[in-house]
Amino acid sequence: MVLISRSTLFRVAGGPGTGHRRHMDTAPRTCGPHSSPGMLNADDLRLLRYLARGYDGRRLARELGFSEATVQRRVAGVRERLGARTTIQAVVIALRAHLI
Repeated sequence: MVLISRSTLFRVAGGPGTGHRRHMDTAPRTCGPHSSPGMLNADDLRLLRYLARGYDGRRLARELGFSEATVQRRVAGVRERLGARTTIQAVVIALRAHLI
């Protein structure tokens, strides 16, 4: 399992004051009951890879074997752990950090 801390992501992707995260500092910073704040696991990285390829919710659900609602919840959790307001921001952060 690969776990990346929030501070590592900020350092690689450009932290506060660099202009790269202008609107992300106000994003919610909560996480699900089975993960630590700011941490990504292998499933999160797999989901981000699919998102970077342009998969939509329906296709993600089919690929991962989940319902669309579950995919939406998982994507929201990844966004929160990365401190991103949008899915695109989450993918950009992961790309800049060389996670995907």
